[in-house]
Amino acid sequence: MSDQLTEISAVLLKEYLFQGLDVVQIREVASQFRPVRYQADQTVIYEDMPPRKFFIVYKGTVKVTAVIKKPFQPSQKLKLYTYGSGNFFGEEALLNDQNNKDIVKTMEDSVILSMERETFESMLEKYPDVEKKLRATSDSRRLARSKHYSWFDGEALHLMGRKHWFFLIRSLILPIFLFIFSIPAILYTFTQLDPSAVSSLFQIGSILLMIGAVALAIWNWVDWGNDYYIVTTQRVIWVEKVVALYDNRNEAPLYTILKVDVATSQLGRILGYGNVTTRTYTGTINMDKVAKAAELAATIEGLIKRMLQRAKVDEISQIQGDVQKAIGREDPLSEDLEELVVKSPAEAKTTEEKRLTLSERMQDILMVRSERDGVITYRKHWYLLFQKSWLPLLLMVIFIFALYFIVPVTITGSTGVNGWVIFFGVLVFMGLIAWLLYSYIDWRNDTYQLTPEQIFQIYRKPLGTELKSSANIENILTINHERENLTGILLNFGTVTVSVGDTEIIFEGVFNPDQVHQDIADYQEALKRRKSEQKTEDDRKTMVKWLMTYDQEAAKRASEGISPEID
Repeated sequence: MSDQLTEISAVLLKEYLFQGLDVVQIREVASQFRPVRYQADQTVIYEDMPPRKFFIVYKGTVKVTAVIKKPFQPSQKLKLYTYGSGNFFGEEALLNDQNNKDIVKTMEDSVILSMERETFESMLEKYPDVEKKLRATSDSRRLARSKHYSWFDGEALHLMGRKHWFFLIRSLILPIFLFIFSIPAILYTFTQLDPSAVSSLFQIGSILLMIGAVALAIWNWVDWGNDYYIVTTQRVIWVEKVVALYDNRNEAPLYTILKVDVATSQLGRILGYGNVTTRTYTGTINMDKVAKAAELAATIEGLIKRMLQRAKVDEISQIQGDVQKAIGREDPLSEDLEELVVKSPAEAKTTEEKRLTLSERMQDILMVRSERDGVITYRKHWYLLFQKSWLPLLLMVIFIFALYFIVPVTITGSTGVNGWVIFFGVLVFMGLIAWLLYSYIDWRNDTYQLTPEQIFQIYRKPLGTELKSSANIENILTINHERENLTGILLNFGTVTVSVGDTEIIFEGVFNPDQVHQDIADYQEALKRRKSEQKTEDDRKTMVKWLMTYDQEAAKRASEGISPEID
């Protein structure tokens, strides 16, 4: 029992949730948990399960699945997270006194630590800082569930939030003013008994002003709701999205963060917002106008501190685990564990593969930056699309006006002139549409891609040739970017040049070249980190083999009566 309590305490001691508790307090909390063994693909929490327990993964992994319910549609299941050792779950139902909304199942044979509800409530009452962190995480997970992000796999969410509400209100002031101004203008035009042409134009303008004000208000509200900051156990993320145009995710792994700065104005200190800047080896992540800026910065700093402490402990634990595995020794928690089966209601068959919906495909039409499954795709700026398509667009407008003034409203049938005009007009118009479509496809086919290990430059002519260049990220020597002219500076597009040996891969005309530069540098740093971790693991295994070889040789010498001393 003593070894078991020590092992549970060691797990809790590494977690940010219990940061600030001393060893005695950690051991007291650990004594309240009961380790339970679950088999692979076994349900720990089922949908609508009453809030009975708080859980922490000790060993193994669990999968969290959300049940999405829409009116007049069958329920769908969406995978949210994969939790490993040290991650907790079940807190949302306990804190809000409601049944569990998600389904939690094991992905392999696992050991889960569980705490009864009464004990959980006593712990929160005794340690209010733990309760504060749990509530912040619970609110963040509830918000994340509504966004359906698919890139949380293997990490736990700690904080998620958006820009302060003050900036939403500020962005709505202009459309509200325009809307209010348009009301008396519209009423005035309707009171005119004999409206003139000017009055009719004023009426149309007032109606368009009202529609524009409503559209601007909706746009600003959606735009405000699409920007989020996210803090997980592994990284800090800033998500910016402009509907149908731009989708950016700027992130930094915790191990790359050198410094966290908080800047607030007098108004920001009163209303509770500020700017948080995380500085890394390759650049910065600016999270501007965020709510609870000081709390966000403190969370990031706390997680970094805990990560460094945990890395040292994990390195020793991994070495011990490899040695124990080599000599056939079992884990202290592998014996005398209760095996618990949680019976859940019948679950419908779920499909976790996510396919692009029609709305997502429509949004992708003019997208200049998108990211799916770790692959970032860039296209050239919309200005370059306009350069390709302005002439067919202009000719289409001229052609429409020409038809309006040349072709009579009705076809008398006395001659065939009008019919031939319409026939050739349709042919010309279809030709202009084909020209415009060709220009769009030509723009869309020129893409640049960044994967975890490679970069790609792809030029493809519609119904023509395709040129594809690629390079390994680890071979990148330098990265440069520039905005060539005033247009590029005003519209924020330029060229990113990646030098690989004696060749170059050029991302031409991409939107926000600073961000593209940052993305490539981040992927390069992440690859170096993965290779370093793999080398460390290989070195550790080699060391264990040396230790085992030495132990076997020493045992052999001892059995033969040979002295282990070396001359």
